[in-house]
Amino acid sequence: MEIGNSTSKNLSLLYTLSDEKPLTDTTKEVVRLSSEGFCVAFTDEHKILRLSQYGFTTPLSEKEKIEEIAHLVNTLDTAGEHIFSYANFANTQIPCELFSEKIILPTMTALVDNTDRYHFIHEEITDYQLVNISAWDKDIYQTVEKLLPDYRCTSLSTALLKISASLQENIAVYVDNSIITIIVKKDKQLQAINSFYFSNEADFCYYLLAFLRKFAPDYVMQTTILLGNINNTSPICETLKRYFKNIQILSHPAMDTYHHYCDLTTY
Repeated sequence: MEIGNSTSKNLSLLYTLSDEKPLTDTTKEVVRLSSEGFCVAFTDEHKILRLSQYGFTTPLSEKEKIEEIAHLVNTLDTAGEHIFSYANFANTQIPCELFSEKIILPTMTALVDNTDRYHFIHEEITDYQLVNISAWDKDIYQTVEKLLPDYRCTSLSTALLKISASLQENIAVYVDNSIITIIVKKDKQLQAINSFYFSNEADFCYYLLAFLRKFAPDYVMQTTILLGNINNTSPICETLKRYFKNIQILSHPAMDTYHHYCDLTTY
């Protein structure tokens, strides 16, 4: 069942999921905007009840994409919390005991060219005892605030860090079309997280292997968990099998596409 009623020529419905359970006051509506399009999901108790994935049929700016999203979701009449997740690129982590809002600006100065262009949000990752600081383009953040005033903004990296902390495995790799995010932990402590743009399988493997050789030199002997827009028969997955003894796509018995939408269940 499609979520919402879109007649926009700029949108294409790619995937839907529904278990037909009624929505309640505890249901959360999660909108995720990433490089592959956007999805709208309703979750409850960390389970996805309904989901619609949309693609953009024409090139749009990020602000125009948010306008399309707002036009769609504002037709919905739902209770509970509203969340807007965005795959922004610049993030860093600070130990909880060292964090204060006063250090956000000097910390992020090293990551972005002009801090005046950005709005910074911070979110606690309890299992890692870290605060994740994310840089949002101000125009994008203000567009969300204006068009989706009831939505709490969160960064995709925050959800990925929570997923990584919950896994037994130490290496997690998230694929979002042309972006790879790699997370490495050791003894339940975060070692490193970084994102890279890639254009083909060779790029993907280069960035991944270079990162792991530095932060997880025994990666060949470890299990690497893949999540995001990937499957067992994808060219990337087939290429990785040459370099890794054990790679697994994150799975859930109740949902075949769990690896693609697992971040939506972390809120």
